[in-house]
Amino acid sequence: MKRSRCLSRAFLFLLFLSTGILFQGCMVTKERTELGPFYYHRELTRPEAKESAILWPFFQKYQSPRISQFAFRPLVNVRKEDTGLDLRGNMSEVQVLWPLFLYRKTEGPKRLRIRLLPVFFHDRFQHPDGPEEMDTHLLPFILSGRSEDGENYFALFPFGGTLRGFFARDRIRFALFPLYADTKAGEHRSRHILWPFFRYSKGGGRSSFRILPFYGWKKKEGWYDKMFIMWPFFSRVHYRVGTGRPARAWFFLPFYGMQQTPYGKIHYFLLPFFSHQRNERPGNRVREWTLPWPVLRITRGDREWRTHVWPF
Repeated sequence: MKRSRCLSRAFLFLLFLSTGILFQGCMVTKERTELGPFYYHRELTRPEAKESAILWPFFQKYQSPRISQFAFRPLVNVRKEDTGLDLRGNMSEVQVLWPLFLYRKTEGPKRLRIRLLPVFFHDRFQHPDGPEEMDTHLLPFILSGRSEDGENYFALFPFGGTLRGFFARDRIRFALFPLYADTKAGEHRSRHILWPFFRYSKGGGRSSFRILPFYGWKKKEGWYDKMFIMWPFFSRVHYRVGTGRPARAWFFLPFYGMQQTPYGKIHYFLLPFFSHQRNERPGNRVREWTLPWPVLRITRGDREWRTHVWPF
């Protein structure tokens, strides 16, 4: 009997204590009502708005002259904005199980976005002083788009079709991918057969050729010249070709490699374990050895003098 009374008193004590903790921040005024985590209502002046919530953050409502929002998290969030002179114009948005489903419509550029991750995407928008475009993708099979200027596209992956504006390319055409594909980016055009094994490209000051893994080269006028044989074992590259500070490197992996910079040279032996670096930049001359990496590293220079023995 005494034990049951003690338990009852302990239970009542814990109940009063927890209730006091929950409501210790309670406040009721004309502009504000606070009841712990269960309910709150606020009337704001800057900006002029009303905000209330039940079991925050699950149920929340916000109302102002320009914004209206209701949220039942994590299921639904509905928001409307009157952006006034903003270039976007008015906006309406519905999120369901964010980020899975999104519906957003804005005036101004007449943009409509519908998204159902990861399979469905629909965008309709208008470029400033330009045509209206629409893209609809049902991944990974159907990709289509329409434009008022006639730049339409349709692709049924992997059988064939045309894409526009994908992967920084103006146009991509393919048939039975990866059997055949060709791309266009400005004046640069490339063709692929059994991608990524065979490629040939030319135009716009750039050119390339490769048959993986046997041989390939890639050039850009006034910038770089690259070549490989039996990739990744042997490769050579020249950077900043035709400038006042060219650089070059070549590697015969894993045995030896060399990098020539405008101010010095780096030698690699059994990459990445052993290396020697020399930098002759005025005021910051450096010598560095790794013997082997990452155990021992010795640095001697104008600004730095260090010996690193890992893990000691």
